[in-house]
Amino acid sequence: MQKVKVCIADDNRELVHLLNEYISAQSDMEVIGTAFNGQECVSLVEDKEPDVLILDIIMPHLDGLAVLKRLNTLKLKNKPNIIMLTAFGQEDVTKKAVELGASYYVLKPFDMDVLITNIRDIGGQNQSFVQPTTSSNSSSFISSKSDGLQSMVA
Repeated sequence: MQKVKVCIADDNRELVHLLNEYISAQSDMEVIGTAFNGQECVSLVEDKEPDVLILDIIMPHLDGLAVLKRLNTLKLKNKPNIIMLTAFGQEDVTKKAVELGASYYVLKPFDMDVLITNIRDIGGQNQSFVQPTTSSNSSSFISSKSDGLQSMVA
């Protein structure tokens, strides 16, 4: 079985290091690159063509939404499925991320095992869907891109 190729883009170097270690410890995944700003991220994706991109929304040079826009203009052979990370959960930002191609939207702080499950869910899939995720028992919602983020689940 082929491993899921993952790239990580976040300006928090400690978080990138932790994610890299945790994902690399999974037998069915490999981290093939990391970036600490949006411009590095675009170059990384272009060069490495990962299956999954873990992308922070707030980053220097290009934020996560600008990265999504830029990736949509590239002629990539295989576009990655994207998991957005953010410390805030504003619906308008979430909706924009989904419109631009994000598959999952994960609120910080999050449970690493939940993130690993999300990576497995979308690794190797071409069809995008959205499932915002939190590590607490607070409400989250699940929605397909076509639903426009309207289904609410407790």
